[in-house]
Amino acid sequence: MSVMLRRVLVLMLVVLASLLALTACGEKEKPGSEPLEAFRLTYNPLPFNLPSMVMRSEGFLDQQLSERGFDGVTVEHKAFEAGFNMSEAMATGQLDIATVTGFTSAVMARAAGRDLKIVAAYSRAPSAFALAVPAGETALPADIRGWKIALPIGTEAHYLLGRILDEQGLSFSDVEIVNMLVPDAAAALLSGNVDAAVLVDPVLSRLETGNKIRVYRDGEGLVLGMTVTAVWAEFLAAHPEAIEAYLAAVGDSLGYIDANKEETLVLAVEETGLPQPVVTKLMQKYNFDPMIDEDVKRGMEDQIEFLYEAGLIKERISLDDLLDLGPRG
Repeated sequence: MSVMLRRVLVLMLVVLASLLALTACGEKEKPGSEPLEAFRLTYNPLPFNLPSMVMRSEGFLDQQLSERGFDGVTVEHKAFEAGFNMSEAMATGQLDIATVTGFTSAVMARAAGRDLKIVAAYSRAPSAFALAVPAGETALPADIRGWKIALPIGTEAHYLLGRILDEQGLSFSDVEIVNMLVPDAAAALLSGNVDAAVLVDPVLSRLETGNKIRVYRDGEGLVLGMTVTAVWAEFLAAHPEAIEAYLAAVGDSLGYIDANKEETLVLAVEETGLPQPVVTKLMQKYNFDPMIDEDVKRGMEDQIEFLYEAGLIKERISLDDLLDLGPRG
């Protein structure tokens, strides 16, 4: 049994204990809250959200909701391109849970006054983020001063660039940033409109496998490369057992992945539309352990402090206020 699967099983046992306590107190829903009719969550196969693909394909969330008495609750999947769109959708009552959002996006949303709560980690993949340059044989310069760099502002990509600059003794003022979503940033790089782009998988692996780009510096040793699961605080308070059902379904999905690697590979190829060699490479990069332990918390604290010092957030936020791990953490 893999280390991650053992940790997931521990997580599920703790979740079960908490659910038994809630049931004994009759607290499936917060007293006075509206009954849950639809559970609206994000679904994006990309960049590489493997547990979500398995969860939807195998119906694990529907099963967990049914076991908790949420019969008749409709599970609605919604697609979003960026983390800030998810937080805005939750703020306006159009979305209940952002199953996958960058930790940087969650921090910036919280710093902007959005009442988000992180309930679990989703993935960690430092090497899935990289500053890339066009393919070629010329020697790469020692630093990136004066470069024009495309990336999506306010994301893990933005944070990675900041850490690369810091590693070189530079700051954001030493480069020109062009705000673009990752696919547009890749196109700008390939067309020669920028010197470099911060790319994220699967775009990164696809272009690297096709010898279209070179990696100048990836996130290994610099960033967590972390995505998280975030919930609107009001929804979490009103429907705690729905969130527990979701987290238990994540555990089911990870158990399935561990036991059915070939079937999971086929599913990922179908859902993402990526070539099998690229999907195989991605499966080796990603760690989907949902636990947030003390080591991870220290990395999160460092990231919040860096974002504040770099001026990406206007005030420090409390990690304790952002996390709501309950009995799970």
